[in-house]
Amino acid sequence: MPVFESPQRGPLGNTQSDDAKIVPIVKTGAVAAATYGTQFRFYNDTDYALTLYAVRCNLGTAGSTTTTVDVLKNGTSVWSVTPANRPSLTSGLLTAVGGAIDAPSVAAGQYLDVAVTAAGTSASDMTVWLYLAS
Repeated sequence: MPVFESPQRGPLGNTQSDDAKIVPIVKTGAVAAATYGTQFRFYNDTDYALTLYAVRCNLGTAGSTTTTVDVLKNGTSVWSVTPANRPSLTSGLLTAVGGAIDAPSVAAGQYLDVAVTAAGTSASDMTVWLYLAS
């Protein structure tokens, strides 16, 4: 899974630090409600904690109903306190950014999975971008 160096500004408009990393998780074809576990899992293989500071979801084809994405850290939502902050693409939208993350710290050895909690009708070709910094 490729990791890209960050651009000057993040999805929330904030200036990113020099050590920021962007991890794309790509699901081609139809989007279904499921946890895309080991197939699309990101492991923190560093010796230090990372901070997940933003999540963006893009669709190649927008759904006619809402698509909602969650990020799970070791199986638990990073939005466990405020699930309404998960990226949610209403009918016709191709991109959405999640709100404030409740559990942003990703310790060394922990992993992140992507889960689709609601799959929009006809939604396809999804990319979830994880914005991380040390």
